[in-house]
Amino acid sequence: MKHIKQFLAGILLVSLGLLTNVPETSARLIFTTEEDGTKSSEYHIDQGDSSSSNIDLAFGSSLTNRLRYDVSAGEFSFSKALSLAGNALKNFIIEKLASDPATCDSSAAGRMYYKTGTNEMMFCNGSAWTAFEAGGISDGSITGVKLNAAVAGNGLGKDGSNNLEVKVDDSTIEIDTDALRVKDSGITSAKLGADAVTAAKLNADTAGAGLGQNGGTGALEINVDDTGIEISSDTIQLKDGGVVAGKIGADAVTAAKLNADTAGLGIVQNGGTGALDLNVDDSTVEINSDTIQVKDGGITSAKITDNTIAFADIAEREVTFTLTPEYPNFSLYADGTNNVGTMKADYDNTDDRNYYEWSTKQGSAQDYDIIIQWPIPENFQSWSSSSDEIQLDVKSTTTTAANNKLDITLSDTAGSDVTLTGGTDIASSTADTWRNNYGITFSGGTWTPGGYATMKIKMTATNTNAIQLGEIRFNSRVK
Repeated sequence: MKHIKQFLAGILLVSLGLLTNVPETSARLIFTTEEDGTKSSEYHIDQGDSSSSNIDLAFGSSLTNRLRYDVSAGEFSFSKALSLAGNALKNFIIEKLASDPATCDSSAAGRMYYKTGTNEMMFCNGSAWTAFEAGGISDGSITGVKLNAAVAGNGLGKDGSNNLEVKVDDSTIEIDTDALRVKDSGITSAKLGADAVTAAKLNADTAGAGLGQNGGTGALEINVDDTGIEISSDTIQLKDGGVVAGKIGADAVTAAKLNADTAGLGIVQNGGTGALDLNVDDSTVEINSDTIQVKDGGITSAKITDNTIAFADIAEREVTFTLTPEYPNFSLYADGTNNVGTMKADYDNTDDRNYYEWSTKQGSAQDYDIIIQWPIPENFQSWSSSSDEIQLDVKSTTTTAANNKLDITLSDTAGSDVTLTGGTDIASSTADTWRNNYGITFSGGTWTPGGYATMKIKMTATNTNAIQLGEIRFNSRVK
């Protein structure tokens, strides 16, 4: 055991370079491989030949300083810095890595490694991994990116490529083709001193349109035509009679500029605004919302020449023809099948209306017809373009058409049936309540003024139910 401790101490001294080049007259720590008369070529420090545990050579019992062999990593490590005391470190290789080994911060500052992918020596400067420059700083090696922003003093800055550049306001001074120069129009009025520009400084080309340069003084003078404008006593003014019609712009003459004599026959000047107003008699012609128009009732018989108004000149208008029970030109008709019931004409005192009512006590549906022949007016032009052609008021005991309903057919003046929309299964939408202005529409047909349109209204009821029919309205356009 004594020899093992001596052997380990010797390894440490050699590792620290303390036994390198020791003179022969110096004291020596000698390791022997002989114990109990038996020679051995080596000594071993082990922990049972473990392949996983670390092997430590500790110094002191509480200093926690040690030389460790890391079995898993296959390398030695020191718990403190290693000093070679000025001796050379020979035949060593820097750690080789393909990428940065760790975050570069203040704790890693000074660490180095060899980057295998780019064949560069890298070191941590405390914030970033940086490559060593070969041979120090060479000519042209300091590029813009190497410059700190603090290098650029007053009047200098760094451009997008990190190069130094002269800072200009680009309004009075600019850089053009790498040359500093005054910018076009860069010298503004504020840059000129008071009275700095004298007549002598003016070039002839400073006299633009309407100006000329005095040949003697160099001063600028106004050119005038001396017909519309003149200069009198060093003052520019309109010449008497100089404003002709061609000189007056559109909308230039306002009401306030008009003289009363501008109002001729049929026109008067407004005393307040000065605008010109039309004179109207306000009995046949009036002005309404700034528009002249014929006054209601303004065209009297005296204003109309005899035989001048033709029928074609009369405007069409919407007219509703209303038929109220008992209808004119109507008749009752039983078709011969299932016609048992009661038809009556009556008055609804609650709703103030006349009506026809068909009812039956039969269990099966019974019906009765009302036939109306409505004369087409002589001034009839067409059916309504804004309302349903036919409207009627209906009331039924229930809302179910099978119990009580109206079915309507319509023939034109030529006796041909027209196709109706909404002409069948007509009943109340609320039980025992009048359904007003129920609409029926159609198109086509022949409607000759003076002829008759024939409407057949079949009233059907069953089992103590009733169907009532009130007013019928024909909506048309007439002259």
